[in-house]
Parts: sequence; structure tokens; C-alpha cells
Amino acid sequence: MPLAEAWDSGAYSWDSDTRRRYANDLGYEHSLVAVWSSSNRQKGAGDPGDWLPPLVSSRCWYAEAWIAVKTRWEFSVDTAELQALRSVVSQCGDWELGSAPVQASPVLATATTVPAATTTTTLAAVEDLCHPAYIPCLPNLPGDALNCGDLSSAQKPVQVRTIGVDPYRLDRDRNGFGCTS
Repeated sequence: MPLAEAWDSGAYSWDSDTRRRYANDLGYEHSLVAVWSSSNRQKGAGDPGDWLPPLVSSRCWYAEAWIAVKTRWEFSVDTAELQALRSVVSQCGDWELGSAPVQASPVLATATTVPAATTTTTLAAVEDLCHPAYIPCLPNLPGDALNCGDLSSAQKPVQVRTIGVDPYRLDRDRNGFGCTS
């Protein structure tokens, strides 16, 4: 997610050290992903409401990465962006998270001129897309409906945000990481 989208989604209120940490964030594998220059030009300053990867097979991965970065940095989500993400995720079915080709990965932005507070919804509105207990984005399913065998190798290990809060029971040894073997 480019700096312009970050700015419009809440980074405008950050201090310079936080902005620098965001711009250099290597703590999540999809914070910065190389793409073909033609894809970068096509998406321009578009968020998922404006642009999606041309390969339909890459869109679930794209939505997952976009949501994960928004969640990681507690960014807001505008209404069109939220609708587009819900639409993409509703078409993903039983897809394996993180299985799309890297060249179709997200490096997107949005540049709204309206103040974020009047055009955004909090990430809580996207809770039904990603389970809040895990990194990376795992689908928010009822009960313990997901297990390690359902995940692709790209999704493993799974970080449990709060040790002991593990609805899918992926972190058997309660060390904060699930699906490690």
C-alpha cells in the first residue's frame, strides 16, 4: 500500500518516526511487494474500489494483503474500498490464502480530497473478512472451522495476536505461533 493511501487512511496524524517506520516496514511480507511496471501504472492511485489485479486468480491474495496492511497499521477504510473488498472476498470460496502469483500483488493507493473522517469506516466493518486473532489474514469463520491443514505454506506459521486467544486452536504449544510443524 503506497504512502498516499496510508496518508488518506490515517497516517496524516502520525509523527515523522511512525511515518518512517511505515515507509520502511519489512515486518510483514506483503507491506512492500515488487510488481511489473505495467501493473503499477495501471493501478495508478487506485484502491480496491478503483483497481483490482487483472488476473482474477490473484484477487483473493490481493484482498488479503490489502486488508492485512490496513489492519496492521490500524488504517481506516473508505466505503467504496470496503464494498470492493467484500465483493472480492465473497467470490474467494475455499481459496488458499496467499497462493496467488507475486507479480499481481498489491502496491496500490487512493488519493481522496475529502477528509478521511467523513468518508471512512473503521476496520471493524471488515471483521467478517479477516479473523482479528491472527496474522496473516485468515478468513473469519464460525467456531474452530479452520485448521493448519487448510492453510497454504505461504500462510505458515500463523502469528496469534494475543497468546491464549486462539479460536482456531492453531497454537498448540501457546508460544504465539501456530502451524509451525
